[in-house]
Amino acid sequence: MLMLTIHAAGPVSDSAMETLRDCDHAINLVLHRGVSSKPDGDQLTCLVPREVVARLLCDLEDAGVDEHNATLILDDPTTVLGDLAVRAERDAHGAPSDALVWPALRASTSMASELSTAYLALMALATILASIGLLTSSSVLIVGAMILGPEFGALAHLCVSTLGRDLRGVGASLTQLMLGFASAVLATGAFVFTADALSMIDTSALSPEFERAIVSTSWIGFITACVAGVAGVLTMTSAKGEALIGVLVSVTTIPAAADMSLGLATADGSRFLTAGETLLVNLGGIVLAGATTLVVYRTLQPARGST
Repeated sequence: MLMLTIHAAGPVSDSAMETLRDCDHAINLVLHRGVSSKPDGDQLTCLVPREVVARLLCDLEDAGVDEHNATLILDDPTTVLGDLAVRAERDAHGAPSDALVWPALRASTSMASELSTAYLALMALATILASIGLLTSSSVLIVGAMILGPEFGALAHLCVSTLGRDLRGVGASLTQLMLGFASAVLATGAFVFTADALSMIDTSALSPEFERAIVSTSWIGFITACVAGVAGVLTMTSAKGEALIGVLVSVTTIPAAADMSLGLATADGSRFLTAGETLLVNLGGIVLAGATTLVVYRTLQPARGST
């Protein structure tokens, strides 16, 4: 069950109340008149099965209640007890984990695509960690770096924005990805070059076999990226968020960026280009598969105004 809260005033509030009353699956409907301020208005709350939220939002939009004249909040309560809630869930069509709430997905991926200092720092730290993993042939460090990398949020937002024809969102996502990876490669390249000059690490100790096993451009790598893109979108659109860790450790975006850094630090153009190709193949596979998954979802669960 999701909790829907609406702040609205006047006819918009009345339309929202009427729409919620007409929804057979909405329960525990509460109306507080005149409790909102800045602006003044009413507050409505109800519990709705996740499976019918998308349809209800469309009905509200048809009734003139949308983000332009009201504030709509969707919360996901940890636990909802009561026979009424159980019956509402049972009567709703489909499984809760299969329900796609487009506005919530758009909002969550938008927040994940913000270009922040923390994002840039995590990208650099993850890439540095991966470079150490490559130099020491440590699979543990490579996996840790892949989990630490924050790039999947921007990739997911790119998929959502592309499907929704949101040029501003596409631009923001691409900017975040390009600046994130570029700054990470430069920072890691400087780290490797300095550490090598101070004899803290030995770039000649890099194992070609281990490097090829981690960073390589092949059809298998592209297919893996596509599978990860599908799994990642399914994870973000369902209640299976814990599965995202598996997605993060299945693609070699961060290790490829780290290998680019090693090529930059050692002036090895061939390594830099090969790693860059691997990075682009992985990013392209994730976005292609993720966007395709959203298209399928949208076809199976149409919702006007969902994007």
